[in-house]
Amino acid sequence: MRASRLPMLFVAAIVTSMVSAVAVTLPLAPVSAGAQRLPTPVFLDGEAQPVFATGDVVRESLRVEAEVDSDRDGANDQVHVEIARPRETQDGLRVPVVYQISPYYAGGNDITNHDVDVELYVPGKPQPRITWRYEDYFLSRGFAVVYAESLGSGLSTGCPTTGGSAETLGAKAVVDWLNGRARARDASGRQVAADWTTGRTAMMGVSYNGTLANAVASTGVEGLETIVPIAAISNWYDYYRENGAVVAPGGYQGEDADVLAEYVYTRADREVCRPVIDELAAGQDRLTGDYSDFWDERNYLNDVDRVRASVLAVHGLSDWNVTVSQVAKWYTELKRHGVERKLWLHQSGHTDPYLLRRQEWLSTLNRWFSHYLYGLDNGVTEEPKVTIQREDGSWAQERDWPAPSVGQVTLRPGQGGSGRGELGVSRPGRPVFERLTDDATKTVEELVDAPSSPNRLSYATAQARQPVRLSGTPVVDLRIAFDRPAANVTAVLVDRAPDGTSHVITRGWTDPQNRSDIGRTNPSDRVRRIGCRSNCSRRTMCWPRGTRSSSCCCPAITTSHCGRSRAPGWRSTWRTRRSPSGWSAVRRDCGPRCRRASVFAPQAAGEAAKPSPPHRHSPATPWPSRPTCSTPPTLSTDFPLRPLTPPTPAHGGTMTTPSTAGTVKVDLRNPGQLLAAIPHLLGFRPADSVLVIGHRGGTGNRIGNVLRADLPNPDEEVALAVRLRTPLLYDDSVGVTIAIVGGGHDGEKATGPPRRQLVDAITDALAEANLCVMHALWVPEIQVRARWQCYDDSTCTGKLPDPNSTVIAAVSAHAGLITYGSREAMERQLAPVDAAALARRSALLDEVADGWPAGPGQDDCPGPVDGVEHGRSVVRAALARAHRGDFEFSDREVVELALALEHTEIRDACLATALPPASPRAVTAERLWLALTREVPAPERAQAATLLGYSAYVRGEGALAGMAVANAREADPGHILAQLLAQALDHALPPETLARLGASAETDDPLWEPGGP
Repeated sequence: MRASRLPMLFVAAIVTSMVSAVAVTLPLAPVSAGAQRLPTPVFLDGEAQPVFATGDVVRESLRVEAEVDSDRDGANDQVHVEIARPRETQDGLRVPVVYQISPYYAGGNDITNHDVDVELYVPGKPQPRITWRYEDYFLSRGFAVVYAESLGSGLSTGCPTTGGSAETLGAKAVVDWLNGRARARDASGRQVAADWTTGRTAMMGVSYNGTLANAVASTGVEGLETIVPIAAISNWYDYYRENGAVVAPGGYQGEDADVLAEYVYTRADREVCRPVIDELAAGQDRLTGDYSDFWDERNYLNDVDRVRASVLAVHGLSDWNVTVSQVAKWYTELKRHGVERKLWLHQSGHTDPYLLRRQEWLSTLNRWFSHYLYGLDNGVTEEPKVTIQREDGSWAQERDWPAPSVGQVTLRPGQGGSGRGELGVSRPGRPVFERLTDDATKTVEELVDAPSSPNRLSYATAQARQPVRLSGTPVVDLRIAFDRPAANVTAVLVDRAPDGTSHVITRGWTDPQNRSDIGRTNPSDRVRRIGCRSNCSRRTMCWPRGTRSSSCCCPAITTSHCGRSRAPGWRSTWRTRRSPSGWSAVRRDCGPRCRRASVFAPQAAGEAAKPSPPHRHSPATPWPSRPTCSTPPTLSTDFPLRPLTPPTPAHGGTMTTPSTAGTVKVDLRNPGQLLAAIPHLLGFRPADSVLVIGHRGGTGNRIGNVLRADLPNPDEEVALAVRLRTPLLYDDSVGVTIAIVGGGHDGEKATGPPRRQLVDAITDALAEANLCVMHALWVPEIQVRARWQCYDDSTCTGKLPDPNSTVIAAVSAHAGLITYGSREAMERQLAPVDAAALARRSALLDEVADGWPAGPGQDDCPGPVDGVEHGRSVVRAALARAHRGDFEFSDREVVELALALEHTEIRDACLATALPPASPRAVTAERLWLALTREVPAPERAQAATLLGYSAYVRGEGALAGMAVANAREADPGHILAQLLAQALDHALPPETLARLGASAETDDPLWEPGGP
């Protein structure tokens, strides 16, 4: 451990056992503007304390010269750098650096894989200040924060090379400058030295940003003391290829190294890098998928022996964008070369642990940086090397990973793979032949759930007698033959719970043409038996007592023709921990929610596909599973059509619960798709609004409440945050997305998304209820190509798809649901008719009301006994006319309908007309109540408006329900049923629960005429 070059103040508690005690007051909070600045960092319990002010920091924008000319213009590339450092560094304090480089700070181009239609970058366009969720945390504790834009992106020159050596040298140049080995200049051309830093640097980031940390560490650059790669790549070949097969990261079929370079190529000159990207397209070799010099240049595992920095690696076990095998191979090689290391594994997907286990993560990160950047001897290196989240959400510490105590288990299949053959530890028996026919139209999920299929081979273990834990990597060895020269084989390991539900744990792919050498394609002879191996992504998994596991396999023929498989003595092997790619197993009790395994299944012709990520390669988006937030295992989710949206009276907001009206599949893990769906969820396109979207279900893959409110005044933000939280407590939400639409900016000098304080207030309110925030998003308006941003990470950004051209828009239109251009447009449908007509009917009501129950014998004024029966006949006749499309009622007819609904018995019987929700007769009745809401004066209008609100509520048209109930309460503030509906809306009572009210109001004498709709 190197000695620190900084003076430090260490804090300890001192207790005397004699007569007196000594009390020491320490500034453990940011110093106010008028107070004397503390010249040195403070450490307590091994962690740096927040003693530096974050509101008054030094900010610089520079260009660092890199020792590479990737754009071939004859000059060294320039890396754009932004710096934030404590003000005290102006007075001689020297601090270490937390450095993040990214190709995403300037956003990304609109790319459709190899069919590219790119919007040009506008030179001179104002560049927003780079932001990061960790910035204030580090600044307040005595660390400078440095951002850099990767070559070819934003204000940096050079070209993007997707993991190439030029990209690595560009990122390394900043570390060299921080240590006096490179030059930097400001906007005026003045050379600037990093004389405010000790040179001790940490690199950190999620996804591509973390990958660049791995890349720079592999150079062995002096001054880089530690890296924190989160969901990062260690070998680009394994990201876009696998065992000779061309695979698609995260389900982006067709994406490759050149496509990613196009996406991040955001520098002003859009032509200078064209030859470089063309060379990427040629060098990546999508035809064969072979490992080559191109991929070898992008394999950081080759240079682990040069790594000098310690490594705190983090990865999600459910990450199908950058799979777990990336960190597994990196960690294994680090261990083999004696590099100081630590590993965090969580159950979520492609995300930052800040969003999952914030306090514990920040504490770990703080101790790690305090030790490696400040030289503090705080014992962090003596802690267990591995922190793992179990399947039940609990966390455990391990001495290492895979678990050192595990042992090898080899499982072999028996006959019956077309159904579910045996998988066990028996010795090899007599060879048998198993056959399958490839069907590229069948999905993995279909084949997993099918009890039998000619399109896959499946083998299952017997029920486990004891809990079993697996730690490592599964490897499947096959003897297989095909009737075509080319085929890809896909392995899928599936956890099948005792209730029969299944969940894909991990997958692997292989191209049998590369069975001997991933660098050389060797086409298979037809019907020739060959051996091949598929390495699945590494996992840590538990099976409880009483469950089963299974494995099955089948090829995906690239020509879409059938294939045959001969399997004499197939070996399905979990490699031991003694192998670099080993998955070992040991019996161990790991809790009641552990599960079990199964399956191997084919992919469609062409590429093997991995499930979709949240947002390309950005550090976006987990989805929830209380108490932590995790990525859902499905690619899409069911959107209700239409969710319920009642109003928040204080700000005209809306609160949403799910509808039973019908569903449409929408990918929830793409923030742009979710934002584009909002108008169809609400029923109108919001403006200057705050929205809180709840996510329900065990994995958070179902929309729960959708809440909308007008943007409040600053002094009302906390109160609104608490109000928005309330409905989420009643619908079992497990996570939340916050979206701000519009709102302008908080001031002329403000950068990044506006209304950050409101987002923070909502986040804090949700945290008190143990609800984690999946996304915090801002978009100026919900329009096609509008640029959206994440609040906590400036690399998380994108452009909206056309809200009117999405799947949910099409399905909404097909279902007859209207999405209004604004909330005001939706409200106008409830606007009353002209004042003159209302005045006439008000006078007529006064005239007729006195005689309505006054004795039998009067043609138009039946007595009390006949009043209800007459009223029912009036409503029944009106419903029949509405069914025929006739809504033209005379003043007298409107008045009679209003008086009929004043009878509680009749009004309650009308509730049954809303059932079944969205049925033809329910829609007809709702149109009648809407017409009467506009035609009847107050206070009698409240009856029709309440019926309208109830009907809209139970069919899931929440925005309309909220407006109708508000209309009813305005017409008659004491209307009891309207008050009850308002309370149901505020507490997000499910529509199906409220529908019971209408069901209880049904009678043997329904209001609909026999034979009606």
